[in-house]
Amino acid sequence: MLFESQVFTGNWSTLVWRGIVAILFGVMILVWPAMSIGVLLWLVGIVAIAGGLLVLIQAVRTKGGWPLILEGVLSIVIGILVATMPGMSALFIILLIGFWVIIIGLFQILNVIQFYKAIPNPGKWLIILNGIVSILFGAIILSRPLLGVLLIASIIGIYALLFGVISFFSGLYIHSLGK
Repeated sequence: MLFESQVFTGNWSTLVWRGIVAILFGVMILVWPAMSIGVLLWLVGIVAIAGGLLVLIQAVRTKGGWPLILEGVLSIVIGILVATMPGMSALFIILLIGFWVIIIGLFQILNVIQFYKAIPNPGKWLIILNGIVSILFGAIILSRPLLGVLLIASIIGIYALLFGVISFFSGLYIHSLGK
């Protein structure tokens, strides 16, 4: 098994907080799309580090196993690279971001496949939707990495908003199952 079933029921607040952070980030990017690429990449790095730390906390609390640990460590490493090395090629950083969100999306879908019977239908479809949104976003980024900075910023903002809203409501839904 990739994960223990407690991963989905024991730590709903991680999904809610991760969703709130992503929503705030998405709104900020959409409101100020002209911010410099350095600031945008620094913010992406901070969000990746925060998300990775939350995933590692969830992995420890729920004994989530190596997929959660891998996702958390990968998010932190990419976040550190993006936030601390603004001199890196923007193309390379954009490609890293594309691969990173595809991996997140794949792990989300794998989780549902493993716990298909344990997760109620509305919950599993929200998680699958989040995985599909992540994979599509990554595919868009990888297929058009040289798009203008403002367009990339807008796509990142929209993705963060969708990811955040779906994560937030997934966490609330999982929490409601425990009541």
